[in-house]
Amino acid sequence: MNLQIDKNKVLENNIKYIIDETTRFDFPFLASQEHKREIILKKKLYIEEKLKCLMPNFFPNEDILCEIWNESIKHTDKQFNFLSDNKKINGFYLQELSHCYAEKISSIILNNFYGGKDYGKIS
Repeated sequence: MNLQIDKNKVLENNIKYIIDETTRFDFPFLASQEHKREIILKKKLYIEEKLKCLMPNFFPNEDILCEIWNESIKHTDKQFNFLSDNKKINGFYLQELSHCYAEKISSIILNNFYGGKDYGKIS
């Protein structure tokens, strides 16, 4: 029993580390809008790979990932709607989008892992 609790804590700490890591994402200085969009997609894949490595059997399928990604974009766009399009995609936007996406995936992983219990926010 104690070993299982320790494993659960390790899993939760690893997930929290990945989520916390998203708060340090940034773009290179003077990156073009196109380069920023490429970086966003690379960070999306990075988050997916890191979280999938932790719990591949509990990882959401592609359809759910697409839905979560679109929800994360909507959430982030709403947070930055006061900025013009050319200024909206900045380091804070990347962090918010990545953080939201990682949190949503993590919540599903933990929900699946703990047998359907609503796990809520991770960070």
